[in-house]
Amino acid sequence: MQENQNQDQDQIENMPGNDEGLANKVKRYLENTLGNDEGLTNKAKRYLEKVMPKKRKMKFALTATVLVVAIMSYVVLGFLDGGMSNAQSLDALEVQSVLEMNDTSVAAQLSAEVTEVYVTEGETVVKGQMLATLDDKSLQIKKIQAEASIETILGQIHGAQANQNNAEAKLTQVKEGSRQEEVQQKKSQYDLAESNCQRMDILYKEGAISAADYESAVSDRDVKKAQYQLLLSGAKASEVEGAVATLENAVASIESLEGQLKNAQASLAEIELQLEKTKIIASTNGVLSQLNVKQGELVSSGSTAATIIDDTKPWIECSVKETDLSLVEVGQEVSIRFGAYEGKSYTGKVVSINKSADFATKRATNESGSFDIRAYGVKVEIDKADIPLYAGMTVFVTFIK
Repeated sequence: MQENQNQDQDQIENMPGNDEGLANKVKRYLENTLGNDEGLTNKAKRYLEKVMPKKRKMKFALTATVLVVAIMSYVVLGFLDGGMSNAQSLDALEVQSVLEMNDTSVAAQLSAEVTEVYVTEGETVVKGQMLATLDDKSLQIKKIQAEASIETILGQIHGAQANQNNAEAKLTQVKEGSRQEEVQQKKSQYDLAESNCQRMDILYKEGAISAADYESAVSDRDVKKAQYQLLLSGAKASEVEGAVATLENAVASIESLEGQLKNAQASLAEIELQLEKTKIIASTNGVLSQLNVKQGELVSSGSTAATIIDDTKPWIECSVKETDLSLVEVGQEVSIRFGAYEGKSYTGKVVSINKSADFATKRATNESGSFDIRAYGVKVEIDKADIPLYAGMTVFVTFIK
């Protein structure tokens, strides 16, 4: 086949024509016009009719036929002057598109003044890296107040717990009655008071003491007797009720303070969350393509502070006509060229084909009697490239079946 191509090339180069050479005119014409809707053979014939004088048409009829065959052989192979022409081979499809990369917006989460900026546009950043900070002085004050409130409530809870312990001990004592040691002690006190009262009675009758002294001894005896009898009879219902009420109040006080503590802790957590929002942090790895904050300026909550582009996995979205879909399939290897890098080609792979059409690339007309031709999105991922790549670069993808 290569030998035939060389022979055809020699025929084209050696053909007679006007001053610039018929072969060169044919090649330039094909380069500028191939790829339209009309048939390649008809184009070549019309071109010959245009450039060759009428008086020479018959003379070079045979030569023109040979020329057309040569042209068609070059077009079918898809090569002219060693490069791919605009016309596609029967088993290949080339589509022009642009290089795309995933971009992530990083938004300011608070309305505040920018205090520090730590990065510049074009810099490579990693997930979690600090990009800038916002003013947090008022939040720091609120944090100190919340922490002080928590300390106060904790102290109150500690005191209330001590009261609860005392109330529980008192209730237990009231319910269980006095211990034997306490009963014995009260009995001893009563016995002593009774003995003293009897002695004072003798002295009083002898006139050795006054009536007041005697009455005091009788009163002391009666008190000691009542205390002793109370221990013997056990606690009264009113005392039990009083001890229970004291314990319940202590428990209620603790519950109330614990509720206040939870609210104070929640307030502190909210303040700490707001403090975290004063940090503008990279949410992914990539290149900082846009930085929209400056030190000293005010930013609004929700505004885009930065844009990060992930340049590790570039991809291409190709629009392929439905009439060419037979040349495309998922998993297919493709050839990729970049407009910015002449003479270099790379490989890629078709990862998905949209199931729904994007738009119509050609509308049917009454004269043509054809149908609307729809386009489908085909996503292609690049395997590997040893050149700098940028989003939006012009790309040529060749699908070879």
